[in-house]
Amino acid sequence: MKSPPSKRLIPVELLRRSTRRQGQTTGAVPDGNLVNNEVHSKEPMVKIKKERQTRKRAVVEPVAPDVIAAVLKMEQMYTLIKTKQEAFAVEKNLVCEVKPDGYLLVDEQELDLERTLLGGQSFRWTKIDYSVDGDQRQTIFTGTIGSNVFQLWRCDSQRIAYKLLNIEAIVDESDIETLLKDYFQLKYKLSDLYEQWSEKDDNFRKCSQNYRGFRILRQDPVENVFSFICATNNNIKRISLMVCGLCCRFGKPLVPNETTKVTPSIEDKFYTFPTVERLAQDDVFNELRYELGFGYRAKFICETAKNLVSMSSSHKVDGPRNYLMSLRQAPYKETCKQLQTFPGIGRKVADCICLMSMDHLDSVPIDCHIYEIVCRDYMKTLREERKTVTEKVHDLIGDYFVDLFGPLAGWATSVLFVGELKHLKVQDPKDGPKNKANKKIKT
Repeated sequence: MKSPPSKRLIPVELLRRSTRRQGQTTGAVPDGNLVNNEVHSKEPMVKIKKERQTRKRAVVEPVAPDVIAAVLKMEQMYTLIKTKQEAFAVEKNLVCEVKPDGYLLVDEQELDLERTLLGGQSFRWTKIDYSVDGDQRQTIFTGTIGSNVFQLWRCDSQRIAYKLLNIEAIVDESDIETLLKDYFQLKYKLSDLYEQWSEKDDNFRKCSQNYRGFRILRQDPVENVFSFICATNNNIKRISLMVCGLCCRFGKPLVPNETTKVTPSIEDKFYTFPTVERLAQDDVFNELRYELGFGYRAKFICETAKNLVSMSSSHKVDGPRNYLMSLRQAPYKETCKQLQTFPGIGRKVADCICLMSMDHLDSVPIDCHIYEIVCRDYMKTLREERKTVTEKVHDLIGDYFVDLFGPLAGWATSVLFVGELKHLKVQDPKDGPKNKANKKIKT
């Protein structure tokens, strides 16, 4: 008995090719597939494809072209300003024209400006190398502390020079020193802390030899909270770009002194960090999302600002900033838990805020760098036992380091973190300078 013909699908395009090869007139070929010379509509297949595409779009939302354009525009502007001002600084030898307003007596082993200011704590400091006496270079850091615009540079091993760049700045020199000492937490003698931590941990001893002078900054809680909402799934360069855009758009301009107009920084102008009340206004979301390219973080910033305004009112506190300041007085776990109630703040970001602006120096933020260090050097079976970094893993690692380093465990682990940052890594002299001239040519 002859078997029935198979139900094999013959695509229309193959049919067209076949008829062309045979020299036949193709005519109008039905828009479908042929099954045993019968035409079947493509509508079911089209419907299935549309459903699949819909499901994919639901999982991964495409980035809007205007958002991409906004991000690229900001990056181009940032690069252009930096290039122009660095060239201007080299040409004019501006460091010779900058006269410091005063000096902060602090040893270079107690404070390293680059590692502290550019180590992922604050994102409003910029660095420019100025030309001095021909080939010599001087590195000056420019940034804001509150409503004060500072330039800081190390003039010798025992002193850091500072200069105020804006009119609204505090005038009394003793107040300036008090502000800087509080910001850099100079009440702690870092050499003693490093010695204590080195006695307890050989890994820290090895790391600390190359990373002296790293300090935890005591930042304003408002700036710290919203900066670290921008920091989720991000890198330091882009976070700095976003924070700069946030301040330029919603902060208030700080007027420079007449004597400092010749002293450039990466930013054209300086601005205060925007207030919580300003970020809670209705126009902020669209500007962040579609003009500044903040993406999903725009919603987190706006909702957190509105929540802070309502919570300060319900707790009868004079303003959202004072509400955040009041969290400094609460125990660490209570502060951390309260911060996680705000949109965009998970456990890691909450720990960063606790450490850098809430006076909880025992808070240990766990990111990919710290987790890698823990699995590599401390808890070597953790990766096999715990596949993901859950709340319990955060507590487990945090308690481990508090037992090891004591009440300043967050500071100690931050030194280990800085040792993992590529742009701050100390090059091994054995490797030699990283340039093409040192590469061996195969013969």
